Amino acid sequence: MKNLSTILKASAVAMLFLVAVSLNAEEWAQTKYDPTGTWDYEVETPDGNVTGEMIVAMEDGEYSVTIKSDIYGDMTLEDITFEKNVMEGTISVEGQSMEMELKFDGDEMEGAVYTGEDELAITAERQKKN
Repeated sequence: MKNLSTILKASAVAMLFLVAVSLNAEEWAQTKYDPTGTWDYEVETPDGNVTGEMIVAMEDGEYSVTIKSDIYGDMTLEDITFEKNVMEGTISVEGQSMEMELKFDGDEMEGAVYTGEDELAITAERQKKN
């Protein structure tokens, strides 16, 4: 009976250890991914696709995102959050506030621009460093 109790305690400790390690591995994977760089993006709109560059930078421990467009000029993503490789924020386009959700995976990104009731798909590819 005493051996059964010892085995159960050891099993419980092992399970707790495995749970702790898996949680730390997820946090480590999140902090390891770096979305910074220059991205070539394309947004699908009813009036045709819009393309340009999106520059993701890290400044003083916070992300900054500048979106360059030949049509709308330079825009800045505000109220940025980044968790589990998903970046969210708001952008103002011609006075209209829009939300963005960007899901990063390696050198590719896909997401959406929410314009009121409409959802516009956005994709991007990170430019290769020379």
